[in-house]
Amino acid sequence: MTSKSASDAGKSLLMSITQLCNLMLAGKVNALICPILYGASLCALKKKDGGFRPIAVGNVFRRLTAKLACHVVREDVGNYFRPPQVGFATQHGCEAAIHAVRTFANAPKNVGKVLLKIDYKNAFNSVERDIMLQKVSTKTLSLFPFLWQCYSSSTDLLFGNQVIPSL
Repeated sequence: MTSKSASDAGKSLLMSITQLCNLMLAGKVNALICPILYGASLCALKKKDGGFRPIAVGNVFRRLTAKLACHVVREDVGNYFRPPQVGFATQHGCEAAIHAVRTFANAPKNVGKVLLKIDYKNAFNSVERDIMLQKVSTKTLSLFPFLWQCYSSSTDLLFGNQVIPSL
């Protein structure tokens, strides 16, 4: 966006995107567009059992803003979640978990033992938004305006021609 060929137009675009992200972080987006900006397009993948797995693809600007916000708070939030959760703000956390499981499974002292992994709950749209927002307000206040605007009211999930409210 800031290459020589883009010239002033690229710089102007970058400034506009920055202003939009800052507006979103401040929680000051016009309420009329929030259901769309903070919503997502859905696609349904067929599962082996015949059911469907919903996949939500959020707005690129909401996703960019969320990544920027996470970057700012990653150390504090990572410390809060560790050690049981190594999937956020832990360098090579997923790889470490995989190696730990492999080491456990291959250790001679564990012969005859079983390692069980269960995906016991479909978490789609099951988080209590008010509880999540309350936790954010006490743990990472800087994210609260953005997340409040993202999750305090219904957003639109678009599936083909259908609009499904996400509560």
